[in-house]
This record gives sequence, C-alpha cells and structure tokens, in this order.
Amino acid sequence: MAANTTNVVCVGAVYIDTIWTVPYFPLEDTKLRAQKVIRRRGGNTANTLEVLSDILAHAPTENETELHLIAILPDEKSQDTALIRASLPGVNVAGLFRAGHQNAASSMIIQSRRDNTRTIVSHGGDLPEVTCEEFVSKFRATVPETQVKTWVHFEGRVPAVTAACVKALRAMESRECMVSLECEKPDRKGLEFAAVLADVVFFSRLWAQEMYGIVHDPLVFLKKELGGVEYTRPNVVLVCTWGAKGAAAVRLSDKPDKHEWAKVEDVWRPPGDPEAQVVDTVGAGDTFIAGMLYGLINQPDTTLLSKLQYAVQIASRKVYQDGFQGLGSAMHSA
Repeated sequence: MAANTTNVVCVGAVYIDTIWTVPYFPLEDTKLRAQKVIRRRGGNTANTLEVLSDILAHAPTENETELHLIAILPDEKSQDTALIRASLPGVNVAGLFRAGHQNAASSMIIQSRRDNTRTIVSHGGDLPEVTCEEFVSKFRATVPETQVKTWVHFEGRVPAVTAACVKALRAMESRECMVSLECEKPDRKGLEFAAVLADVVFFSRLWAQEMYGIVHDPLVFLKKELGGVEYTRPNVVLVCTWGAKGAAAVRLSDKPDKHEWAKVEDVWRPPGDPEAQVVDTVGAGDTFIAGMLYGLINQPDTTLLSKLQYAVQIASRKVYQDGFQGLGSAMHSA
C-alpha cells in the first residue's frame, strides 16, 4: 500500500436481500404471483462499496484508493459470510465475526411495478450490534497508522454508538480522517449528534420531511438545517436526495454569502427509449452516495455541482437495471 493511498472505510450492516417483484402490492391475506425473485447481498454501505469499486475500475482518479468494509457478520466460516465476501471482490471485508451464528441479517423486499414502491421487512439475524470499542480496534487493524489519509463513511445505525465512533476518530490526531454520515431514517433519534461532527452528511427525503415537514424541495430543507443546527467542521458538505426529482447540496464557507450551493433536477433516462420502465429502485440511494464519494475523494477539484450531477446520473442509471453491475463502466464508456 503506497504512502499516498486514500483508504475508504465504510461502516454499516450487511444484509442478504430477497427481492420479490410483483405487478402491484398485494392486499393482506391474499395470494399474488411474483414476476421475478432475486437473492443478493444488500446493505447500504456494502452496496455503496460495490458501486464505488466499479467506478474506480473505470474512472480517472487523482490518487490510489483502497476500499474496506467494517461490518458485523456471522461466523467466519458460514455460507452467508462466504457469499458476502464473494460479492465484493474489490473490497477488503474486515468483518466483526459473531462465532456460532450462521445467518447474516436479511431482508424481504416487495417491489411494486405499478407504483415503483418497495416495502422492506428485515431481520437482524440475532447478530449483536457493533460497539465503539470493537470499531476502534478493527479500524486500527485495518488502516495502519502510517496510512494517514482516510475517509470513513457511516451508515448511521445506532445513534449513540455512531456518535462515539466519530468522536473516537476525531481523537486520533495523527490521522488525516474525513467522516461522512448517512441520515436516512428519522426514527434513529440522536443521530444528529454524530452529524454535527461529520465533514459530509447525506440526508434522505424522508428525514427532511420528518424534521421540517417539507414535501417539495431539498434546498429549502438545507437552508432550514443551516439555520437551526451548528456544524463543527470547516467547509462541511450537506446533501439531500429527493428520489426521482434529483438532489441538492451545499458546501459551507466561513461567510454565509460564500456558501457553494448546487441542485440537480434533471435525472438520466435511457436515450432513445421514452417508454423505458423503472426496473429496480433498491439501492439507488446507496449508488448516489458512491457517486458523491467518488467526486469528493477522487475528483476534489471539480465543483460541487459537477459532483452532484455525476451522483444523480449514476443513481438514475441504477433504477433501470437489476443490481449494481456495470454502473461504473457505463458512466465512463466512450
């Protein structure tokens, strides 16, 4: 590993997803035949790493990048662990293995063709959640002290643990560590205490609507967020996704009138096919985050708008295909 390597460490849960595509969402206590069933590895940060790995394999980059996943996994010799590792060939899977547990966390996802909705029922596989002490130990073992350039991205699951982990990273003065955090589910109360310590925060539309009752514009949410929350990091970047309506972002400056704002509403659609139908929305947000991380880490000199346009386009491409394979090559093909 070269001295100028940037290590990207993603921290979150990994799931085995079973995705049932149906013509419409079924009524309770009725029968419905699925049009398609797919079983694959899921989990927000694992999905992000899969896409980021494919981007880096095909895209120009200003620095060498190593990808790592820190996640709770079942027994190291279990079939689910083998499946998860095989699904991430370009990633160092630094598992926190739970001996004796054979099953990873799992999700059943019902995807409605008619309404482009997804309904998720998940189970944690009875795997104990990560502790701050476990994270710090695994992080130090994964990224040597000599590798000072590190970007750590948190899914943002258990708020108190996430905040403790971010504080622990901030205490490592010998490391040049950037931190990003996903705030997706508003019922995870207290996640905002970790967010104010991060360099980049990704907010979902659901989070925005729950926090401020906003239903129409991510820019309005970001302006309200800046007016009510004091972020501690210089030049923090706040991003809010808005599904099929794009996304918005802001990079803070010392002077409010110098903040860098960006908004993208034009999403990508298959050229020459105005009737193209959405195929698979599962993981579109994770794909967006992969696109933003690529821009922030590997294309630091581009504008915030350029980074946002890239992320929106790759996320838009994702919904027109099953899974994540080939997204990086599609973005960078001639």
